Amino acid sequence: TLTNKEKVQRIQLALDKVNVLKTDPELGDTQHTEIKGKIEPVEKQQNRFAQWVVVDGLVESVSASKLKGMGNNQAKVAALRSAISELTKQIHDKREQLFEKFREKETENLVKKKEIIQNLSTVVAEPIENHNQWQGQIKKVEELRAEFLKAGKVPLENVDEVWNEFKKVLRDFNASKNNFYKNLKNEQNDNLTKKLALIEQANQLKDTEDFANATAVFQKIQEDWKAIGHVPRKFSDELWKNFKDACNHYFDRYHAYKKEANKVVDEVYEQKKAYLEGLKSFELTGDHKTDLDGIKKHIESWKTLGKVSEQKRHIDRKFNKILDVLFEKLSMSKKDSEMMRFSNHLENLKGSDDKRKLENEHIFINRKIDEIQNDLFQLENNIQCISSSKANNPLIKEVEKSIEKLREDLKIWKDKQKQIRILKDA
Repeated sequence: TLTNKEKVQRIQLALDKVNVLKTDPELGDTQHTEIKGKIEPVEKQQNRFAQWVVVDGLVESVSASKLKGMGNNQAKVAALRSAISELTKQIHDKREQLFEKFREKETENLVKKKEIIQNLSTVVAEPIENHNQWQGQIKKVEELRAEFLKAGKVPLENVDEVWNEFKKVLRDFNASKNNFYKNLKNEQNDNLTKKLALIEQANQLKDTEDFANATAVFQKIQEDWKAIGHVPRKFSDELWKNFKDACNHYFDRYHAYKKEANKVVDEVYEQKKAYLEGLKSFELTGDHKTDLDGIKKHIESWKTLGKVSEQKRHIDRKFNKILDVLFEKLSMSKKDSEMMRFSNHLENLKGSDDKRKLENEHIFINRKIDEIQNDLFQLENNIQCISSSKANNPLIKEVEKSIEKLREDLKIWKDKQKQIRILKDA
């Protein structure tokens, strides 16, 4: 459809020529009125081809009218016919020029629309994985679609082709979009089921008194919640509120419990500080049994005081250092003193909140046994190679001494391994 401006321009080209006849002094008032009456409808025509037909008809009508008024004056008639023919030719030439401009513009529009379709195809082909990316692509497609519709008319023979290409790209895009959101809806419904299960689990545990185990479970529940994706929007706020309320309920109770427990732990710390001060006055009598019983009694008394917090475990290490000094003063075997110290060490690990410490100790002992066995195997192989040497060879004596020491150490470490297994299985 032509714009108003284009219509006016086309009509004006014709009217400029018709005005030559309109102002001709040889025409009478009646003919002038007739010309004016026929020009006005032309200005109001909407179809561009009808406009030109009306203009052509107007020229012929006016020409015939003027010729009729001239009677038998053949010279004037011939001159007028020539002028009218030239005028008609000029009008048609200008009309063809204008049509050619329209065709050029339509060709430009065709190129532009094909470029837009290509851009749309590129956008549609881009991989999209989430909602935000789809929203971005939808915006791009809408902008290109609006640009396509504003691009103007194309040559008549290309209208169907271009329009069908444009609609196909949009159909492909909409099909992919609808498929994504259909799958997203299914995924969100699955996420809804998973989150409801976590809320149910949290509600079942929120009033438990088993804080040692429940805390780890709640932390796992929170991690699982974060890993689950979005749910349908209409359920999102309510789900989050229910989940948060259950978690807050538990952790408020847990923190209150820890606060009360810390008061007890602080009291234990003060008692242990006082006990260490009293232990400084403990002296060995020289009687092995009496001194050993006294040390064991101090160990048991220390245990009965209870546990301190991880931040204050240094006081247990101070106590162990005092025990090491006392054991060194006793005429105990290396194995006995080592196992007593290890037994006390295990009690400290057992009382720790971190269960991994006991497991790490077990792993360390197993590695130590493997290391000693490897060293022992190597030395025993070495001594076989030099067994032909003299018995008083210093090298042989040194190797034998090392082998003996490793065997003693291996026995101690195996006893430790046995003791920690019993503790873990208890």
